[in-house]
Amino acid sequence: MRTAAESTADGPSPEAMRLLWRFAVNIPDAMPRKATGHEGALDPQQVIGAVQPELDVHTDADCATRAAAARRARKCVFLIPDAS
Repeated sequence: MRTAAESTADGPSPEAMRLLWRFAVNIPDAMPRKATGHEGALDPQQVIGAVQPELDVHTDADCATRAAAARRARKCVFLIPDAS
């Protein structure tokens, strides 16, 4: 999020703003109160501020999912027969 919001010295590019808009519509409190229907009304700092609480909600489940996937991957590596 921060990278897209700070993408150029002149502020976010139009492409970055479109990407932020796509994220913002799915994050509580990320959209301006009076959204005009286009990314021009979007405040990148508001999106960044709204992202952290959303990430906090999902961090534990995400870590558990990644740990389980890593365990499965390690098991698979040891089950692959030697090709030599």
